[in-house]
Amino acid sequence: MSHFIVLVVSKDVEYQLAPYNECEDAVLEKNAHWDWWVIGGRWKDFLVTTEGLRTNQALKKDIDIDKTYKDWEFKSPFAFVHRRKWYAKAKMWWWGLTHDEDKNWDKKFKKLWKKVKDDELITVVDCHI
Repeated sequence: MSHFIVLVVSKDVEYQLAPYNECEDAVLEKNAHWDWWVIGGRWKDFLVTTEGLRTNQALKKDIDIDKTYKDWEFKSPFAFVHRRKWYAKAKMWWWGLTHDEDKNWDKKFKKLWKKVKDDELITVVDCHI
């Protein structure tokens, strides 16, 4: 039973996360990353906008990513979903255990973030496995 933060790039969060639902027969175990999710959840109003407001969703151009992470105890989200592809710091297991941790995740996330267009919607998702 673990909760982790995922940033999803899209207006259709459900569509982006669907391939990674462990409850679906078609999802192989290696691709299963969640059994339920909610927008915000434990990370409600995680994003900080360029105007200093807190929110669960905003266009990339309106997010102050440096301020967002300065206010939290970590430098990047646990996972990031863009164009239906899952990128993550590690494979999350129950009870907060992780496997195959990527030691360069923070740098990889920054590169992924730069590829997102300014007019794309970013949503904070609390995923559970």
